[in-house]
Amino acid sequence: MTDESAQPVTPMTQPATHRDTESQTQMPAAPDTFTRADIDALIQRGADVPIDALKTATQELTPPDTHALSDGISEADSLLLKRAVDDALERRDSELALAVARLMDATPALDEQVWNWLYESMGKQPDAVYAFVRARLSAEPDAKSPEAVERWLPRLRAAAQVSLQVAITDGDWETITSWLKLISREPAAYGLNEIFVRGVHLAQPRARHEPDLAVALVVLAGKRSQTALNTLLDDTALIAVLPENLRTTLVDHEGDAPALMTVYGADLFLVAVARATAAQYPAMITPAAVEQVWALLHGSGTIHVQGEYAPDRILEAWINYGAAWIDQPALEMLLHLALAEHRDDVFHRLVTTLSTHDALIALITRALHDSGRSVNDVMALISQIVARGDMTPQQAIDTYVRLLRGWDWTKDAILMMAQLARAIQYHPELRIDADALWNILRTASELREDMITRVVVKRLSAEVETIEDEALFVDSLVNLYTRSSWNTGARAYLIGWWRKTVRDQNPGRLARIEKALESRKPIEKAQEKPLEELRDILQTISALRRMVGKRTLEQFAEAVAITFDVMESLAEAFDPSPRREATFDEATVRAELDARADELSPHARKILANNLKELAGLIANMGDNRSKAGLRRRPEELDRSLLTGEQSPHSAVDALKWLSGYLSGAHTAGDEAEV
Repeated sequence: MTDESAQPVTPMTQPATHRDTESQTQMPAAPDTFTRADIDALIQRGADVPIDALKTATQELTPPDTHALSDGISEADSLLLKRAVDDALERRDSELALAVARLMDATPALDEQVWNWLYESMGKQPDAVYAFVRARLSAEPDAKSPEAVERWLPRLRAAAQVSLQVAITDGDWETITSWLKLISREPAAYGLNEIFVRGVHLAQPRARHEPDLAVALVVLAGKRSQTALNTLLDDTALIAVLPENLRTTLVDHEGDAPALMTVYGADLFLVAVARATAAQYPAMITPAAVEQVWALLHGSGTIHVQGEYAPDRILEAWINYGAAWIDQPALEMLLHLALAEHRDDVFHRLVTTLSTHDALIALITRALHDSGRSVNDVMALISQIVARGDMTPQQAIDTYVRLLRGWDWTKDAILMMAQLARAIQYHPELRIDADALWNILRTASELREDMITRVVVKRLSAEVETIEDEALFVDSLVNLYTRSSWNTGARAYLIGWWRKTVRDQNPGRLARIEKALESRKPIEKAQEKPLEELRDILQTISALRRMVGKRTLEQFAEAVAITFDVMESLAEAFDPSPRREATFDEATVRAELDARADELSPHARKILANNLKELAGLIANMGDNRSKAGLRRRPEELDRSLLTGEQSPHSAVDALKWLSGYLSGAHTAGDEAEV
């Protein structure tokens, strides 16, 4: 602290006056022309001595010349010292004060005599005595020696006490504030804190009726003494005269805490926030307040408060029990700041206390999203949270999805999508909404990410299967197939799943799906082939079910056996063969049928007649539609291909051969295996 700061401008500080104007006019023009005799003469007449001449004369009394003073000093020297002390006090001249103080340090007897003069002056101008002593303490390097501490610090405290008492009794609020501010800013080694606290206490009654003084006391106490501040804040009469925002923030824990920073400084702002924190009032713990406390914690601005009002203690309180009462926006800001400043230790401690918070996922997601950290960093942080037991795997999945949605499913986050895919692959019980799966599939398809595509297709197929609306079901199915058809594994799985799905449908549902699929037009060219393949599978199961009908396979086999017997009998009866020509005597046939006419009712006779006609047409058409042998393919090769499944059927006759081969085990493995 400078000497200037030790000399507050107060009503007690008076400028120097001339003692003898006439004598002054007769003094030589230049101080260095004064002899000691000239100075002594001026002092004898009570005239003013030029300050520089007085300093020179005083300094000439410094050791070793002062050894002769050990048994007392001459009257002239005594008068010189008395004048030097008076002028040092009157002019607040630190250089002259220091010259006298050095003489005091050199000679104990002289020290006692001069201090008596100073003590006598303390009643009239204690501030001047304070400045005198302060000049000695601040100017000398050896002022911290035990001797100096023992001699000068008690004098400084005495001068401070008296000066403060006079200011409180006779001065205005600005004078009181000036002295309290001066004392509070002195080095801690001076031991003036008790005097400061006592001064605040003495000024407290006046402050109850003087709002300016009340504000000044609260501001100063907030900076320097928690004890004094607490005493003031317990004084309801004093609190009542404070400005509204200051009163509500400090006592009611409401209002605009950051505004205190601008008006009253960082210390009082921290006091207000700390008190609201201790009382667990969330209204004042706003995002702006959190941000300001964090800035002060990390060196933005000078603060003096300590203990529970210090920013690190406030932060600790927020970490330890803030989750239970601080509002969500402020918690988000706290998490965000910890991440942005790479204070991962603070972030994880906060998450631990938030682990049971209803908005845990929303809080963490927002903080991670706004932190500016890389995708790898974010994934590592989430993994650490799960490893610490502060988040379940399902909550981690939900956090990933929220983050990806916030990043609009950017391709830059494909690593997070891969992490999601692995999680649901190895933990099928984990849930993820269909919208997220579709977005992941879209991105993975664009980037040709094999693993992600296969896993998501499997999960999405199960989602699609639950869709009841047939049109929406078909749209989802086509999109799924189109997005994944580039991937061999995913396509094979999806085909196998689709075959199983259509087999599991009841006839009514199957018919509605078939209708929706038939009416579905490809939106883009890439959908043409998927639509065709999906329709083929559905139409095949429909055709097979129409063939079997409501019969069981056993019943169908019996019906086929009967059909075969009839057809074989018909062929043997009337088809030509190498062994014989076909014969058909119409009269004989009519006679035989007429003889057995009573075996059929007239109605049954008509039905049989119609069925025989339709059967003949059916057989003819089936024969026409069968696959034909060609120049490059003999009939036996064609039949073998159908029996082994190497060729797909193109007609009913082909289907009979193909089914025969499959049922007899002649087929090679097809592409229906699931992956």
